[in-house]
This record gives sequence, C-alpha cells and structure tokens, in this order.
Amino acid sequence: MNKYQEYVEYMAKNKVNFLFGNSSSAHAAVVMSTMFKYAERRVLLYVKNLDGSVFDSNSNFEMELERFLDKKGRLTIIVEEDTEYKESKIYAKLKEINERGFSNFLIKKDDENHTFKQKVKGILTDPEINEAFYMVADDKAYRLETDNAEHRAYCNFNDFKSATKLSKVFLDN
Repeated sequence: MNKYQEYVEYMAKNKVNFLFGNSSSAHAAVVMSTMFKYAERRVLLYVKNLDGSVFDSNSNFEMELERFLDKKGRLTIIVEEDTEYKESKIYAKLKEINERGFSNFLIKKDDENHTFKQKVKGILTDPEINEAFYMVADDKAYRLETDNAEHRAYCNFNDFKSATKLSKVFLDN
C-alpha cells in the first residue's frame, strides 16, 4: 500500500495529467484523502452512501477533510441513499461538521426520482456503466468510480476537461 500511496502523492503533488486506476476501498481512500490534501477551493463528492467502507479505511482521510474545511475550502456532498450509518466514522464526522455550522459545507440527498443520478448517467460515454460515483477537486482532479462493489475507479490529478464536465453536473443541480 505504501507504494500506491507514494505514487498517488507524486501524481497529485506534480499535477500529472495521467489517467490511472484504483481497485479497492483502500486505494479509493488513498486517492480521496490525497485529493482533499491538494484541493484549494472546492470539492464535490457524489457517493452511494456514508457506510464507511471507503472513508473509514484510511486514517488520513478525516484529517485531510478537516484541513480542507479549515482552510475555507467548499465541500458539497450528494448522497444517493439516505441511510444513517451510526457506526461509520465518516458519518459521525460529517454529522459533527454539519452541527458545528460550517458555512463551507453542504450535504444533501438525491431526490426520490434520482435526478442527480440520471444527470450523471447522461454524461457517461460507456454504455456498460450503469452508475458512477465521483469526487472532483478544483475542477482539475477527479476520481470516477464505475464499480461501486469493488470500488474500481479512474483517477486523474490534472485533467481540466473531464473534471469540469463532472463539476458541471453538480453546479447545474
């Protein structure tokens, strides 16, 4: 895992425009915590739920999330499922952040018609992909998860074109 973490850190720090993959919840947590670490202005996150399977597997995730919010970065999260995960560390952390009234933090659920999910599906070019969850940082870095069960995703730390396309779905919502 250390080699993967070093690789991801190198890609982020040097703003490398290269598509790479991740294929586990542990890898997902590395990529996402690194995105928080290097994000400056805005992070947009669309997730299935807050069960902790990704977020709770990396000790840096919570720290980088807090750091990002403390430096006044704006975080918006859209959750597909409105389920409480009281055992999840990330659920508890986001609940605490919400209760503290951070003005730079917004979390909401997709509506019952799954309007946001349909918008995301509308921008996907691969007909084999039925759903996708993603994270975008500063309209340049992204992680696009195409297999939620295995947490397989495509990632890039410096692709303005693709990241902006994903951001636009959020901003038009």
